[in-house]
Amino acid sequence: MKNLFRRMSIPTYAANTVRIKVKRLWYTFINSNSPYRKLRKHVSVEKSSTHQLTFTPFYDCFGYMDFEKAKEYYKDNNDIVPQIMLALFESNQMIVTDKIDINRLKGLAQTLFDKGTIEKKGLYFYTNTVYKKFDLHGDHYSGITQAKAASFFLRCYYFNREEIYLNWAKMSLVACQRKYEDGGILRTIDQNIWVEEYQSPTPSMVLNGYIFVIIALGEYNTFENQTLNDFYTQSMSSLLSWLPHYYYGNDILYSTYRWSFCNIHYLGILQYQFYHLYKLTQLEIFNSQAIRMEKIGNEKLFKAMLCN
Repeated sequence: MKNLFRRMSIPTYAANTVRIKVKRLWYTFINSNSPYRKLRKHVSVEKSSTHQLTFTPFYDCFGYMDFEKAKEYYKDNNDIVPQIMLALFESNQMIVTDKIDINRLKGLAQTLFDKGTIEKKGLYFYTNTVYKKFDLHGDHYSGITQAKAASFFLRCYYFNREEIYLNWAKMSLVACQRKYEDGGILRTIDQNIWVEEYQSPTPSMVLNGYIFVIIALGEYNTFENQTLNDFYTQSMSSLLSWLPHYYYGNDILYSTYRWSFCNIHYLGILQYQFYHLYKLTQLEIFNSQAIRMEKIGNEKLFKAMLCN
């Protein structure tokens, strides 16, 4: 709540928030269907071109904030999600300062692993946070959390080459393959798939949440490209198939569960995610998407909103 007040105190952010809320109400009024039901019939399957994956230890998705600011931003929050995020921010800080502390990274990894639950060959990070917007209550897990944990474990593996961290990353991503009908987060939508950030009753398809998963899958494939390669290829195809349908003029849908559009906060996150995807894949579409996010968003405002 404190962070929300901080953002709303910035006039440009507040004005944009009001604008997209009015747009959400208008689209809800003129459409009897959710975005998912409206868009699904228009989505075709787009195959991604062949590309070489390249792992970079700096986690570019989080390039917008340094570790000290992140600690202040997430202080007093003991949920598993910010703990995983802070581990990635700290890893980035080690890289920037050229002070890699292997024992510290291993300690963080062990702490995160101990908070997980092993089921069906997967490592699950459960939370009981209530998300009323997605009608989500009780214990559940999330693609975005699984992906960030996997990306952190991969950085531990990169720096010390102990197989246990590669295995923990794999286990975190295997949990993303559990079908929704079996209590998991993987949706099959016609010929596409989507790993959900929220286990909502109907597909919510939060865009930034799925991109984190695809980044983690791609990063994993740079070290071991047999176990999860098909999962990565199908996920990338599904992202490319759905992505054009998220745009509404100069706005982009946050999810398909209800009519809602990304605010400056999420436009900034998407910009850094697309940049990360471009470095990982060298696919030009992601470079152009990062540039597009920068144009329709406001990177300086995004950073000021988080860091001041």
